[in-house]
This record gives sequence, structure tokens and C-alpha cells, in this order.
Amino acid sequence: MRIAALFLSLAAGAALAQQAPSNPVTAEQARSIVPGADLSDLTDAQRGVFLDVATEVFNYAGCQDTLAKCLGAGQKDVHAPRMAALVKQFCSEGHPASPIVQAVERYYASFEAAQRCR
Repeated sequence: MRIAALFLSLAAGAALAQQAPSNPVTAEQARSIVPGADLSDLTDAQRGVFLDVATEVFNYAGCQDTLAKCLGAGQKDVHAPRMAALVKQFCSEGHPASPIVQAVERYYASFEAAQRCR
């Protein structure tokens, strides 16, 4: 049920979103910024959106910082790659950053705080 609501809110948000396009990011640049996420199969534009989202949303598990920092070198948070996979999926579907941020935040807020760390 949470996933269905997430996709509905993302679709609604994307329809309303009017933001500047993200700066394109090469695979090499992304690897140096977020080594904990494999973004090689995204386009440069999609990687730009991913990084826009990752620098804005917070990981609510062990790392407790932005997703980008939790995917940084030396980080061992097991939840960050799962959150990154969700964000990456939305980016690969062509959604803009702002609706992704809103949808991901709503999705994680739907869990009890104690469940977010699992």
C-alpha cells in the first residue's frame, strides 16, 4: 500500500513540478561524489537528478545525514544503498528531483521511527 501511494504522489508531483533542469553528471563524477551508489546505467542528466535528490534527502537509518554523505567513501550504512536504489529507480523513469524528494520523504515518514533503521 505504501508503494502504491508513493507512485501516485510521485506522478502528481511530477505533473506540478516546474524546476530548473539538473546539471548533467558523468559516471566518473558520480563515482567520486557517491562511491556507494552505482549510477553507471543512468544518463548524465539522470545522474544529475540523483545527486540533486541525494544532497537534499536524509537517510533515516544508521548514518543520519544526507543520502549523498551516507553513500560517501568509508560509509558502511546498510540502508543507504536501499534508499539510493529507490531514488535511482525514480531518476531512471525521468522524474524531476523535487517530486522525488517529496515522495521519498513521505514514504519514509510512513514508517514508525524504530522501523526505519531496519
